[in-house]
Amino acid sequence: LLLTALTPDQGVYRLNTGRILEVVDGVGTEEVLECPVENLCVVATTNVGSEYAVDEMDPALEERFMVFHMVTSEDELKRILSVVLKQKAFSDKWLSPLIGFFRKMLEAHSQGLVHRLPTTRTLCRAVTEADTAEDIGRLLKLQALLWVARDVDGKPVAEQLMYVEELAAKLL
Repeated sequence: LLLTALTPDQGVYRLNTGRILEVVDGVGTEEVLECPVENLCVVATTNVGSEYAVDEMDPALEERFMVFHMVTSEDELKRILSVVLKQKAFSDKWLSPLIGFFRKMLEAHSQGLVHRLPTTRTLCRAVTEADTAEDIGRLLKLQALLWVARDVDGKPVAEQLMYVEELAAKLL
């Protein structure tokens, strides 16, 4: 689908949506979205890594993108979280505990105490979904299942779950 949509024809990208606009004499006219090449910018992201199910991209599609590897630094994470806290009208005093939670989770991950790390998205979600700043810790705990391993029955590893929940309660 993307390969077709990202192949320009006479300076225009075209995408058939499959939506029938009208039927004349039993023949449907399909909706076609058009965009001049100079007006289209597609941004795509992926979380690449051994624990993610990311297939190889078709080379003909991949060459239509500029591929970057981006790792969010702690300074950038602080900047992003500061903006999100400000948008929610929460005090900047919550930045330090959030960064502390992230640091402790980094340590825990390197020691095998948790399976995955919180992402910028999950940390921001805890802030944006909070009704009050005091609610941030509870919302981090609710996301704990994202960061813990599963046992052979698919259940979260209890020790990891308890670690994350206690850490969120302690720091936030």
